[in-house]
Amino acid sequence: MSEVKETKKCPFCGGEININAVKCKHCKKFIKDDTKNNLKLFVVLFFTLVCFIVLITVLFKFENSKDNSKNESFVSTNIPENKNEIPQIKEYNKIFDDVERYQAKYWEIIKRHDILLQVAEFDDYYYNDLAELNALFVVMEDKINYNNKYLTQLREVDEKYKNNNGETQYEMNMNAGAYNEAVDAVLNELYQDIRKTIPAIDFEKLKQSEIKWLKDIKDYEKIYYSEDRGSMGGMTYANMLANMRKFRTLLLIPYLD
Repeated sequence: MSEVKETKKCPFCGGEININAVKCKHCKKFIKDDTKNNLKLFVVLFFTLVCFIVLITVLFKFENSKDNSKNESFVSTNIPENKNEIPQIKEYNKIFDDVERYQAKYWEIIKRHDILLQVAEFDDYYYNDLAELNALFVVMEDKINYNNKYLTQLREVDEKYKNNNGETQYEMNMNAGAYNEAVDAVLNELYQDIRKTIPAIDFEKLKQSEIKWLKDIKDYEKIYYSEDRGSMGGMTYANMLANMRKFRTLLLIPYLD
C-alpha cells in the first residue's frame, strides 16, 4: 500500500517542504495557501451570483407592478360611471328567436277569430282575444328600455292618432291611413338602422324573416278582401296594417336597444 504524500514543492525554489508548511525552509519565502484562496474566491463568486439573482428578481417584479398599474389605470379610465353605458355584446341569435316566437304567437291570436277585421257585433271571443293581444304588446314593450328612441317614436305616433276625430267616415279612413303610414315610417327607419348595425350574417337571417312576414300579411289580406267591409273598410284595413307594423317594430327594437 503506497504512503500518502505529505510533502509538496516550493513554488519559488522547488525544494521539498511539508505539505502544511506556510514558509519554505530552503528559500525562506512564505507560501500562499491556494486551497484557502480558492475557497475565498468561491465564496465571493457565490455571493456575487446570489446578489445578481436577487437584483434581477426585484427589477422584474418592479417592472410587472408598473405594467399592472398602467393596465389598471387604463381600465379604470375607460369604464363608464353609469353601468347602463357599458357596451353589451348583443345576443342576436336570442333576439331573432324571440322575433320568430312572438311573431308566431301574434298570428295565432289575430287569426283565431280575425279580431282586427271586426268592426261591429263584438262577442266574448273578440274581447278575450283582444285582451290576449294587448297583453302580448305589453310583454314586448316591457322588454325594451323605456327611453329607447324607436319606442319613444311609437308612443308619439300613438298619442297623435289615438283619437280618430274625423267628422265623416272618409276623414276617419284618412286618419287611420295616416296613422298606419306613421307607424310604417318608424318601422322602416328601425329596419334600415338595424341593417347598418348588426353583422351581415345576422341581418340576412332577419331579412329572410321580414320577407316571410310581408308574405304572411299578403296572405292575410285575402281574408280582408274576401267580403265587403262597407264604408268602414278603409279604416279597418289601415288599422289592421298599423297594428301588424307596430307589433313588428316592437319585435325588432331589441336589436338596437
